[in-house]
Amino acid sequence: MKCLLYISLLLFLSGCKTASYSDFQTEAHDDCNASLRPPFSKTFYTAHIDIEGRQLSGLLMIKTTSEDTTHLVFSNEMGVTYFYFVFKGNYFRVVRCIKQLNRKVIINQLRKDFSLIVLPVIPQPDSIFQTADGWKRTVHHSDEIITFTSIEKCSRLITVKVISANKPKLDIALYGNQPVPDSLLISHKTYAFDIFLRRYDPVNPE
Repeated sequence: MKCLLYISLLLFLSGCKTASYSDFQTEAHDDCNASLRPPFSKTFYTAHIDIEGRQLSGLLMIKTTSEDTTHLVFSNEMGVTYFYFVFKGNYFRVVRCIKQLNRKVIINQLRKDFSLIVLPVIPQPDSIFQTADGWKRTVHHSDEIITFTSIEKCSRLITVKVISANKPKLDIALYGNQPVPDSLLISHKTYAFDIFLRRYDPVNPE
């Protein structure tokens, strides 16, 4: 069934045109940005999303089609597409989204969550320093402080944490020993909204 879903995702992606949803702007970047983000080319994850008591599961495809364009398609085993997002340079686009998720607050949160790990650049850091946990980059954005932690100075992103008013707001953990993570956990601290992704190989499924 997942193989059929894999094929349907590829066909869906090749046949869709994007429609602008918003013009979220990214910031300038430092010298390490090109290698700090996971190098998603065409990666599949089994995905489980729990949002305000609603649970969605299926297959998420993350596909980079050019230097600054990344597609995210989340569909279930019946081929129903929950959402299809495109990150392109400074713009975020929604191609499709089911009615249950098609609320501005939810879409903006999903955009923010995934932009922290799929955009080719991160905002210009205010500080870069090394700790026992790895290299940390801190970014002040509006009333938030975002901390990116990587194993190497310019590679292997392992966590992203967002705090606001000295309170945790969002945690993203990336697991695995390769540049592309084997699994990811996105956990919101201010309301019930969690995303869990586990790497899936459509050629050799377990």
